[in-house]
Amino acid sequence: MYNYDIKIKEAYLERITSQEDLKFIALNEENVDIRLKAIEKLIDQTILREVALNDKDETVRCEAIRRLTDVELKKAIALNDENCKIRRQAVIGITDEETLKTIALKDKDPLVRLIAVNGVTDEETLKSIALNDKSDGVIRQAIYKINDQDILKNIALYAVNCFVRKQAVEKITVEDTLIAIALGDEDGDVRSRAVSKIADEGILQHIALNDKEANVRQEAVIKITDEVFLENVALRDLSDDVRREAIRKIKSKAILKKIALSDLSMYARREAVDKITAKKLLIKIASNNYETFYVRIGAVEKIKDEEVLFEIATKCKDEDLLVEIIARLSKDKIRELKTDNWYIKAICKDILENQ
Repeated sequence: MYNYDIKIKEAYLERITSQEDLKFIALNEENVDIRLKAIEKLIDQTILREVALNDKDETVRCEAIRRLTDVELKKAIALNDENCKIRRQAVIGITDEETLKTIALKDKDPLVRLIAVNGVTDEETLKSIALNDKSDGVIRQAIYKINDQDILKNIALYAVNCFVRKQAVEKITVEDTLIAIALGDEDGDVRSRAVSKIADEGILQHIALNDKEANVRQEAVIKITDEVFLENVALRDLSDDVRREAIRKIKSKAILKKIALSDLSMYARREAVDKITAKKLLIKIASNNYETFYVRIGAVEKIKDEEVLFEIATKCKDEDLLVEIIARLSKDKIRELKTDNWYIKAICKDILENQ
């Protein structure tokens, strides 16, 4: 058999049912694929044990380990084998928590530890893993399995790694703990995640006014419902992102108008324009040649009256905006439009001839 082509060997192996023949092939065949196929048909635990411990190919060893029923041998392999891929396969078949705890805490390979963590239920052990492991994946899985709010609080408040603290915050439901983190953690992302889970309006307002990082204040603004407070933020916060978040939530026409016409930030002005419905105000903004394209196009997009758009077009000095307005006009109105600008003339001609 061993002098035949590999395909012939595979075909012959398909017909073999004798455990003795499979044993001989598993122990003596040089070709890895053939040994592997023999292992897949073996049920003799003694041979599987020998292959699991001694085969020179890790794929063959893994398959033998997968088919082993000797849990103690799997434990020994998972705890002692030098090959991390072999340990990964061995730990899959282990249910003994003490062994899994040892592996999860001490194995050098993060994937081995991750597989072991999946079987650990002791939350003090999971806490130790969350606080001390170096792998983000292992830490995330350990915290995911913790339900004790006191343990989660301890991790969130005292873990050195901000990633670990943030992962703990994801599972915390106690408002007082979240508030303590939102007010005291040194990392903005951790504080922001805690803020996103807080319901206390007073605390949220305090954070929106006082946190040093814009992303945290913005997260607080998202949760705040007091419109007077939001108006104050929209007018005074130093961050465009925070102010825009507040503008999205306010309804005061007077405040929106004030921001749209006089705010120093074009992003804030545009955010206000997107909420304005007053036709006259939109026309005023769209017609203002001193305003930026970004703000004016927001107003233009909300104006549906073709006569108004045509009037704006006749006085528009911004080529880009004029092109956008022309695209919204009928061909009759385009023919009426008078301009000395060669580029605009070309745009109009193209529309009239090709559309």
